[in-house]
Amino acid sequence: MQFLNHYVIGLLKRLDEHHIFLAGAGIAFSLILSTIPILLLLFALLGKFIDPLTIQDNISKIITTMIPYPEYAEFIKIAILKRVPEVYQYSTTAFFLGVIGLFFTSTWIFSSMRTILNEIFGYDKTKGIIFGLLRDFGMVLLVIVMILVSTFVLPSINIFITATENLNFLVNFKVDKIVHAIYSLTSVIVVLFLFFLFYLLIPYSKLNKKAVFIGALWATIFWELARFLFGYYVENFLQTNQFYQAFLLVIVLLFWLFYASILFLVGAEIAQLYIERMKLGGDQTF
Repeated sequence: MQFLNHYVIGLLKRLDEHHIFLAGAGIAFSLILSTIPILLLLFALLGKFIDPLTIQDNISKIITTMIPYPEYAEFIKIAILKRVPEVYQYSTTAFFLGVIGLFFTSTWIFSSMRTILNEIFGYDKTKGIIFGLLRDFGMVLLVIVMILVSTFVLPSINIFITATENLNFLVNFKVDKIVHAIYSLTSVIVVLFLFFLFYLLIPYSKLNKKAVFIGALWATIFWELARFLFGYYVENFLQTNQFYQAFLLVIVLLFWLFYASILFLVGAEIAQLYIERMKLGGDQTF
């Protein structure tokens, strides 16, 4: 009973105290503003060293992971990737525009995340604007490095899968289903890793890694649950409503970003509740 009171009641109280819906809306809005300059910089920078088709393929996979609804993810991919030739044509201009835009917008997304996470984790000290900006750019560079690494890892996986499809003794093992399961599992692992990384690196607080992992794990579980429930709601209610159909694409994208931002904060709250229970010496079974 004490366990449920600490986590369930405690979580509800903390969500109310930290104005979770307002905070989630702020993060979602910052995320929308930050996407274009980050991708602009990414294409301009990596396009000089890596095959553009490889970059586009990886960006498509990332979008599919972040927006787990094929029809709406496809719209975003088309909207972004159709501008890629222009970025390569004016790569130098795109690079500097991306840096300038990123200078401001990256501070919005990561600063807003850090401000909210600092409040959740009880960190009330400040470290100055310059330190915050440098930290924000460090996070952006980390994202770019992760995508750069994926440009080498994902093609290797595809080559391995293609090779196994040509092996006769694997024909009866239904490789296509295995591949689908692997990709689904990979998407979950990527989401879990991103939650863990953001909880660990964005706030100023030095957090217990086990607590961070638990928060990231629950955020990922809620992510998968929300993905299923929201997909069911869209398919069975929004798509059948004539009023919403004209705006369905925008509604789905905006609401999913909003829900994802809230889940990100819920995971952080659970991590902090775990830290508080650990300090009290309570049972850590979760």
